[in-house]
Amino acid sequence: MATLSTVDMKLIDSLFGMYGGYVLNFSNKTFASFFSRDIGIDIYDDAYAIHGTSKGKRLWAFLEVGQSSAVTKELHALWEIREAERIERGEEEKLPQARARLTVEDPRITASARSHGPRRCCHTSSASSGQLLAARSWY
Repeated sequence: MATLSTVDMKLIDSLFGMYGGYVLNFSNKTFASFFSRDIGIDIYDDAYAIHGTSKGKRLWAFLEVGQSSAVTKELHALWEIREAERIERGEEEKLPQARARLTVEDPRITASARSHGPRRCCHTSSASSGQLLAARSWY
């Protein structure tokens, strides 16, 4: 299970627009499809409705109860979608050092992120817990 601090969740909320129950520009159908196809889970399972039924609340629950590797994979995939949409709209980054602040420590994700060149979103810490880092290197 992933362990996220309040600071982690605040950053994730800001990065992916979870306030108001939304997540990026996903509809209910595309949100379900994303989780099924990219993460291999049914985000509309009752296990992810512990905080409510909106996309944002289901994502929040997944971040709390999901396996660390699945959470890491999901955050990386959401980052890639966020960046593609932001670039498509021609928007500048609004969150200072957003890429550097989203820190994960799964070497598979890090290797994948490095292959994306300057758009890399993740880096590895020296800790060995396999969980998302608390706010250790985010500010």
